[in-house]
Amino acid sequence: MSYNIDIHCHPTLKISLFNRTFWERHGTISGWDPFEMQVDLPKMAEGNLKAILSAVYLPERGLLEFCPVLRDTYPMIRFFWNGIDGRIEKNSYPSQPFDQTMAVINLFEANIQKARGKGFDVAVARSNGELNERLTAGKTTVLHTVEGGHSLGRGLASVDDYIVNLHKLFKAGVCALTLGHFFPNDLVSPVMGLPPSMVQMIGCTFKPDLGALLRPAGEAVVRRMLEIGMIVDLTHCTPATRNQIYGINHGKRPLVISHVGVSGIFNAPMNASDADIDAIKACNGVIGIILLNYWLSGHDDKLLGFQPGLDSVVRSIQYIRQRTGTYDNIAIGSDFDGFTDPADDLQDSSKFIALRHRLESSGISAADVDNIMRGNILRVLRNGWGL
Repeated sequence: MSYNIDIHCHPTLKISLFNRTFWERHGTISGWDPFEMQVDLPKMAEGNLKAILSAVYLPERGLLEFCPVLRDTYPMIRFFWNGIDGRIEKNSYPSQPFDQTMAVINLFEANIQKARGKGFDVAVARSNGELNERLTAGKTTVLHTVEGGHSLGRGLASVDDYIVNLHKLFKAGVCALTLGHFFPNDLVSPVMGLPPSMVQMIGCTFKPDLGALLRPAGEAVVRRMLEIGMIVDLTHCTPATRNQIYGINHGKRPLVISHVGVSGIFNAPMNASDADIDAIKACNGVIGIILLNYWLSGHDDKLLGFQPGLDSVVRSIQYIRQRTGTYDNIAIGSDFDGFTDPADDLQDSSKFIALRHRLESSGISAADVDNIMRGNILRVLRNGWGL
């Protein structure tokens, strides 16, 4: 059987926040539980998931600044959760978020090294050559990505300082950067990336400006990413920012929108619009279909009962296929372990085989399914990662 690749997931978040281990199999249940771990090496093996693009997300200070429920309960959280202060974004000095991000990368790599000592043949690939060598040999592989431009720093002295930190991430093996996340950073201002139930639960007051464009540091970072071959991930960016980046790129490199649904099924600024689908096809990039029902269908899982997602994934894939005439611009970006509520029949990495089987049974050819599940992102990496 051909293997699978997840182009966006967050095992580092659970390892960093909760001291989870990558090599142990952690339980998952149907439903949302922030303490579960949906991506670990045993479940990856069960799902024949040979590679992941592992997104380092440093929880933003905006979770306290824009969310009064979290802000008001934070003193109690800090009392019972020793060390939490060091695990969310701090701004004692401008490059502190960057240093924290590098610390998470190093922690994950130490975890991977321990997993190797326990018999798992897993390693980080820092180039296409290393990636291809490992996958050809059937070995499990991790690629680093970073989610959120705040990880480059806040209020740095000059645009060049953001570029310096970008190059440090690239040298560490980071193959892609998601420019935005939940709250504004020095590169971009985002769309709303939280489902309504979560907005209500944490009392989020952030109001996105859908017309916001790249900030000066953001434009400089995007141009340098395209030069050096770090993949630009447009997830969480405003429609105006996405359009601006399509113009800057002008088809030079494949772009990705790594974990979204499609607006033609559920109209939300977070999702890929028809214009986005056209632009991603034009640059030979990919849209990663998220495995969360809210962005797939508009149904907020926390307010409903059992919510299957396989059919919603197929509908999203077929929508893109009808728009583009091809399956070549589609991948899977689960967003597992991102404090998200996955579809109840797609609750962890072990379900990637079930997803592959469902796509095959839907009438998509085996070759096209293989491209969706791995081939398309490998093409994007060949053409977009590295000089």
